[in-house]
Amino acid sequence: MNMKNLKYLFLIFNALFTSMQSYSQEWSWGLKATGDTQYPYDYSAEINVDYEGNIIIAGYYQKNFSLGSYSLFTEDGHYSDIFLSRVNKAGEVEWLKHVETGSSYDEGIGLAADDDSNIYLTGSKDARIMVSKYDSFGNLIWNQDFNNEHEGYGRTISVDQFDNVYVAGGIGSAFFLAKLDYDGNTMWKKDISVSSSNGCNVTDIAVDAIGNIYFVGVFSVNMLMLDDFVLEHDGGSGDDTFFGKIDTDGNFIWVKSSSGKTTDNPQIALSSDNSLYLSGALFTGITFDNLSVEGICCQQPKPYIVKYQTNGDIAWAKAGYTTYAERGVTNDIKVDDNGNFYLSGTYYTTSGDGENESYLEGYNSLGEHLWRIEMDMRSSDYSHGIDFDNNGYLYNIGFNYSTNFIDKNQYSTLSTIGVGKLNTVSSTNKRTPRPDSKRLVQVCNIEENISLEAKGENIRWYNDPLLSSLVSAENIYTLTDATTDTLYVTQTINGNESWPKEVIAYFSDLPQEPLIVENDTLKAPNGSNFKYQWLYKGDSLVDGTQSFVLVDSTNNYDLFSVLISELNCFKTLKQIEIINSLDNELSVNDIIFYPNPSSGEVFIQANNRYSSDAFITVYNSAGQRIISESVAFFNSTLIDLSSYPNGLFFFNLSINNDSETFRVLKH
Repeated sequence: MNMKNLKYLFLIFNALFTSMQSYSQEWSWGLKATGDTQYPYDYSAEINVDYEGNIIIAGYYQKNFSLGSYSLFTEDGHYSDIFLSRVNKAGEVEWLKHVETGSSYDEGIGLAADDDSNIYLTGSKDARIMVSKYDSFGNLIWNQDFNNEHEGYGRTISVDQFDNVYVAGGIGSAFFLAKLDYDGNTMWKKDISVSSSNGCNVTDIAVDAIGNIYFVGVFSVNMLMLDDFVLEHDGGSGDDTFFGKIDTDGNFIWVKSSSGKTTDNPQIALSSDNSLYLSGALFTGITFDNLSVEGICCQQPKPYIVKYQTNGDIAWAKAGYTTYAERGVTNDIKVDDNGNFYLSGTYYTTSGDGENESYLEGYNSLGEHLWRIEMDMRSSDYSHGIDFDNNGYLYNIGFNYSTNFIDKNQYSTLSTIGVGKLNTVSSTNKRTPRPDSKRLVQVCNIEENISLEAKGENIRWYNDPLLSSLVSAENIYTLTDATTDTLYVTQTINGNESWPKEVIAYFSDLPQEPLIVENDTLKAPNGSNFKYQWLYKGDSLVDGTQSFVLVDSTNNYDLFSVLISELNCFKTLKQIEIINSLDNELSVNDIIFYPNPSSGEVFIQANNRYSSDAFITVYNSAGQRIISESVAFFNSTLIDLSSYPNGLFFFNLSINNDSETFRVLKH
């Protein structure tokens, strides 16, 4: 056989092999919801899958919604509420929860999970952006609504290795992106308004281990100003795509835009080798940097895929694979640790009759098409979110008329939400999960050592989050220095090291000192993280939650005690030390507060024997310090309480190492 024939034989074999790859993917199972009103449009359903194949799904519904053996009911047939559910890898529903959203529609939703199986949900409540964190059983841990300040809905959400949370969304009139800490507190927000009600939308984000954020969205205003970066619209009608990088402190690093009209839902994914993959749909054509993708006839949408490096350098830009007149849009993109990426989307088979078919497909890191599977039921079918496990399976959430979501030959009367598990007949390497370890390990006795334990494979402990300083390669690491410290622990499976998990070793140093009596005030030692509960004869005092308590004139000080706590450590103090202020240089007879009671302004006057400066600290009735300042005692000193609510205030004066506490009533 000559070389020419060998060449043709190879091409034929390669084509057959590619064809076998393209059509050998099979559904493993499908799960279909039932209910009255579920809308397949917009971006109203999401999915997240862990390393083992356990699935979290979320979406909007009205009136009633059933999945597996669980059902939800609501009387509101106008606004939508959110369902949240966990499904195991066999397709069995483990739980289904209702999330109240008030006066909200099904306009957008975002879903993420961490390696401890905590769930992060963003969407809308009363038409305002909200973020919630749940445990693996669907129990609420915290909720953040940004004081109801931001209209619209959260559309995309992600977490970093420290379990900081990043959320983007809005209503179309601003660039909105926020960072929350582990406890849901807002660390920073980017809320940049534009001059149009639909002028700017952030549609997707991806976050790396240390909290750099990669974003993509669309804008239609003539000029989009993002801090020091200015993007100009190409002048045509419709949306341009923009994308970029923000560091973990909220600073824009680089921002770019494409030229050419696009659909309003571009997506972004980040690979382990620091590559960015963008997907979306164009109309007449689109250009990224100097690389262009041509459009098709008659303003029909056509999918595109683009690869960038995280420094903003472009690698390639291509048209997505299509099967019907090059038409189609993309709805989601995910990339595995091999650099292979997966798309979900919809394509249009007939112009004008509203017929949509859904698809899933795979590509390699070069953008070469590997396989495609379609749900062509000749009805309106929509494929929304996708995710994958570590065992070669791709999971999809969407809407169709199939009775079980995956069989296009079995019809139901309603298009409802469903989930399907697809065997990709290939590896789908997911990021190695972090090891199982407590985030906070506390020791109440500083004379004890702390032993930190992590469960997993090939454990490594580091001193820094960038993993440059290895301190141990054992499952148990013992700290011998009794100081609070932060360690970072990873596991490595099949040569792939996980993100580090932050482990805080916390030594509590609860005080041993006695309680102090000064005139009518009983004081406990101060600590920035201490909590207090005062007791009298063993019974809790209702208002006794600050570091001091008023005891009036009594000699029964031994009937008082205080329980001091710091996180999970507790200590009760009873021992009393009485300080006789009459022996101190600072005397109550020498200090005058007037007027007392006061409507706001309080003057302090001392007699002439105090020639040195004093230090005044003012506490409110909750024990919170509100004022601290130095004063010259030979003059009358004004303390203004006008901006504070009425109540009892405590003035602590310190002079020449002596101190005294006075009470002032504001009314």
